[in-house]
Amino acid sequence: MYAQVVQSSLISRWNKLEPIKNICASDIVVPDNVNKCGGSAAVHDIQLDQIPAESFRPITDPLVVFKFDYSGKTPILFQEHAVIETAAKNAGTSQLVFMWWDLQMDVDGEVMLSCAPRWAHPEPSNMQWRDHWMQAVYYLPTEMPVLQDEQFQLHAYHDEYSLWFTTKNTANGSKGCVKGQDERPICTCGAHVVCSRMRIGMHNDKLRRQAWVSALSKVILPSSVCLCLGQGSLLPLIAASLGAKQVFTLEDSAMSRRVTESFIDTNGFKNVKIINKRADTVTKEDLDNHKIDVVISEQFFHTSVLPWDNLYSWYALAHLATHLTADVTVMPRLARIKAVAVCFRDLWKIRAPVGSTEGFNLQKFDQLVTGSATISDALIEPQPLWEYPGTALSQPLTLMEFDLTKPVTEQTDMQYVQELLFECTGSCNGIAFWMEYDVCDETSISTGLTQTAKVGELCVWDRYSQQGVHLMKEPRQAHPASSIKLQIEFKPNTGIISVTLV
Repeated sequence: MYAQVVQSSLISRWNKLEPIKNICASDIVVPDNVNKCGGSAAVHDIQLDQIPAESFRPITDPLVVFKFDYSGKTPILFQEHAVIETAAKNAGTSQLVFMWWDLQMDVDGEVMLSCAPRWAHPEPSNMQWRDHWMQAVYYLPTEMPVLQDEQFQLHAYHDEYSLWFTTKNTANGSKGCVKGQDERPICTCGAHVVCSRMRIGMHNDKLRRQAWVSALSKVILPSSVCLCLGQGSLLPLIAASLGAKQVFTLEDSAMSRRVTESFIDTNGFKNVKIINKRADTVTKEDLDNHKIDVVISEQFFHTSVLPWDNLYSWYALAHLATHLTADVTVMPRLARIKAVAVCFRDLWKIRAPVGSTEGFNLQKFDQLVTGSATISDALIEPQPLWEYPGTALSQPLTLMEFDLTKPVTEQTDMQYVQELLFECTGSCNGIAFWMEYDVCDETSISTGLTQTAKVGELCVWDRYSQQGVHLMKEPRQAHPASSIKLQIEFKPNTGIISVTLV
């Protein structure tokens, strides 16, 4: 098992909440208990090859931290602590550890299976792609600055279930050390329990923050009474900081409430009130007899699976109709389901039949898996597509649009057949789906493509959202003037959105 100590502000954004800057006269600061929390020891599995080389600084070369003998000749220890003396190859701050392993497949050690990223792989030009036994990131509970060539220690630990790491300075044992750091990190602030890695990254996404600050600054007045719909959102703090008279936020999770309260207390907000209720049970007394004139939502709920599941906020808003002013501002005001045809370099393999390999005919296995998948698997599955390179074969297409300013209770069934036109040649093995929201006339937020798609070039995806993807059983050969037809249907009485290939 290998570990490599690394500094990366990009990757750290999936673990450490950052202050929200440039809002009026003061920043929204992160509570001390969140700043000082060591986070969680939970593994963050990731396709490390998709992290740009310029986005991290290696502090060390890859280091062997553990060896496990599965032959039975040597007992496997259920608890182990390894200390690796090393020197910093670059000056920087030890923030996190990249981890992977190699497997010696035979007794003589002639066949090696390496799970290393490309820069550490023994055969980088002949790597096998895999979506299991991926590399992983472990976040160090305490960051430690080091100078180039400075000696320090990497401490690696494991029990029956978990891995964790710390770094310590060799010359000065107290530097970078805290009491109890040899113990498995446990989140004490609640934020790392409530928020997934992706959600923490979403909170830290500067483009998202700037979009919301810009949009809210145009509508928030000293007389504004705001309501936030969503879970674990920091938008109420932004609205309060911009000078709203009163901000309400619905939060029915006890731990989310504690985290939000710590932000409120730390920043001294007196105009933010958390309501521990679902939208359908809110009363005028809960709102202190106010009428809401600004409704805001990040369109994020922990239970959402596919991008459009976050339209739950539209339904929550319908329950609050009697508490809204006649000229209420709803943000976002429009939502769109978008799609693009893609040639994925590798992702298609997770749904492709094996056929025959290494002299073994696995067609019976393929039939079993395919039959089970047909019964149990959804047509569209969630994936973080930034980890899976793919080339756009069409221009993005809007499949369906929703006016969130109008009550969903007045919405009738919608059904359309849309056509994705191929604009270049290639093998279409997947279709990607995402949501795009118009927060206001000038500001949009995409949970999918973050740059304009260029046909024949790699798609650039939002790192802080999961997109939906349909992987085709049989790839289609794309060429200009050919197309794929999709039928999309929305039934507002159930909230179900279905997409099928025609």
